[in-house]
Amino acid sequence: MKVDRPALGLAVGPAKAVMEMSEVQGVRSTEQIAQLFEIASKEDEAIRQLGGCVALFDEVQRAKDALKRLSPAEVRSALEYRRLALGDQP
Repeated sequence: MKVDRPALGLAVGPAKAVMEMSEVQGVRSTEQIAQLFEIASKEDEAIRQLGGCVALFDEVQRAKDALKRLSPAEVRSALEYRRLALGDQP
């Protein structure tokens, strides 16, 4: 007896497609399996992006730590500099 299942196509996001395909028992279509290969092939790119995000997060944390050590006068001066650099007039 054949059981009707919702179609698992490219219309769903990669994470949802993988989750749905891993939950489905039985035969998967060639298209579904190809989609799994396509998603799995993006591992290197995902690791590269994650590394970039971690590096940016570290830089942000260092900047925040440096800002915490500034005097009120330094903060006011830097804020005024930024305001003028952005084109706002006093």
